[in-house]
Parts: sequence; structure tokens; C-alpha cells
Amino acid sequence: MSTSRLEAFSDGVIAIIVTIMVLQLTHPVGRNPRTPFPVSLYGFNFAMCGFAFWLLRIELVRQHQHDPEMSEYHSRVQTKNLFSGFLYLTAGGLAHVSIYIPYFVYVLIPAMYFLPERKLADEQR
Repeated sequence: MSTSRLEAFSDGVIAIIVTIMVLQLTHPVGRNPRTPFPVSLYGFNFAMCGFAFWLLRIELVRQHQHDPEMSEYHSRVQTKNLFSGFLYLTAGGLAHVSIYIPYFVYVLIPAMYFLPERKLADEQR
């Protein structure tokens, strides 16, 4: 048996074992998505993902300093990224006031990214 066939066989066996293990998982007891703490934690998680993306964007601008188009594009969307991080943290804090406010904000922010930026759309025309 060649090594590639042995590797494919072992991958298949591991996939079957993992599938069986996943099917035996039970639903955790005591988790309620309508309590403030998990909703706040969800917002904090989103804000930290946005912060990581912000750091990545800073590094991209630093790497492409010689390309003015790319630097200008990243500086334009910088405001949207910072605003969304602020909204995620604010919505997480407002989960203790009303549980529906963060849900609305968590849907609103991705919808904001689906809308095209006017300046970029005008430049492409």
C-alpha cells in the first residue's frame, strides 16, 4: 500500500471517528440566548474581531505605502471599521437594558457593509 493511499485511509477513519463524536454531543443545560451576559459577550467578541481586522488594515497600509490608491481606500473604510467596533461594544453594554437592542445592532452592522461606498462606486463609473 502506497503512502498516499494509507494517508487517505487514515483521513477517512479520523473523519468517521470525529463524526461519531460530534453526533454524541448533547445540548448544554442552562444556556439561554436571551440573557444579557452571553449577548454582551457576543458583542465583545465581534468588537475584538474588528480590532484584529483594524490591526491587519494598519499593516496593509504600512506594507503598501508606495501604492497611493490602496492607502486611500484603506483610510476611507477605516471610519466604518472603527464605528462598527464602537457599535458592537455599545450594543453589548446595552444588553443589560434591553435584550433586543443588541440583536438589532448585530444585524444592522453587517448590513452596513453590504452597502457600497459612494466614493468608490463613483470612482469606478
